[in-house]
Amino acid sequence: MAAAAKKGGKGQPAEVAEEAPPEPSFEEGPPNFLDSLFADSDVAEATIGPCITSTMKNGLIVRHMPNGDIVQILDSSLMDRKDHTEIDRVFLSGGIVIRHFANLDAEILYPNGEHAKFDRAQMKWTITNDRGFRREYQDGVYKDLPRINCLN
Repeated sequence: MAAAAKKGGKGQPAEVAEEAPPEPSFEEGPPNFLDSLFADSDVAEATIGPCITSTMKNGLIVRHMPNGDIVQILDSSLMDRKDHTEIDRVFLSGGIVIRHFANLDAEILYPNGEHAKFDRAQMKWTITNDRGFRREYQDGVYKDLPRINCLN
């Protein structure tokens, strides 16, 4: 009788082996569209480590970078874009937002209220501080522009 109990004989339940839950693992995927935008020398340490990329139905691609930055890109193949259509937005960990446009213009918004705009056609930067003072940089030379009204 004892031998039958050991083998799971008549009337005895068979032994069930419990499986341990699987350990989570992260594997680096193959390069995608975002990986081709910048060379390794452009981004340095910002991309070393795991990234999370989400793609929405409307073509928005959001990537959380290892250093805390967030990159948003709108897949332009899903829409007709005009020159001033925003094609991507980068949120840097210090609160700085960089917007890129279809015509290769760029805009930088600083958390202290300063604003910088790059005009690709004229190859110039226009910087406006939080008090409305403006300065234009072109070909290594700057000139002051008229002040604009601000709420400060």
